[in-house]
Amino acid sequence: ITVNMRVDGQEMWYPIVSWGAHWYESNNQWEVLCEDMDEIEFHIESLIQGNVRTEKIFAYTAAWIVKRKPLQFIHETDDEKDIFVNERFAVFLILNECLLCGEKKFVSQENREKLDEYIDLVLYYLKYRECNPQVLELMIESFKMGTLVE
Repeated sequence: ITVNMRVDGQEMWYPIVSWGAHWYESNNQWEVLCEDMDEIEFHIESLIQGNVRTEKIFAYTAAWIVKRKPLQFIHETDDEKDIFVNERFAVFLILNECLLCGEKKFVSQENREKLDEYIDLVLYYLKYRECNPQVLELMIESFKMGTLVE
């Protein structure tokens, strides 16, 4: 797993996990100063040959983010959106896989309220429940199965 950062005007991919280590077991810590969440971009590449299920990659990545909490603010805050920044970012990753699956799709306005309820439910789970990557994988798969029903 690498993070794209601009240091002294030079944009590069920097490794978060040491080469050869299992990324979901890593406990490395790093600090990055960001002006807002739009500046964060993760790049995940598998060393496994053949087909890799993206649901598994996103589930384990989200679980790792919630468990290790790599994103932190340098200033004190009581704002809930700042306190749970890692959980919010993990929800973004999960929804990215659920909704986009490599394609650009949009949720209709009539379904927006239902999507907001789903987002709140996933965020609640990541905040207050034991975050298990297998459950997150099942959650992503279930969401995708629901899109097949007309």
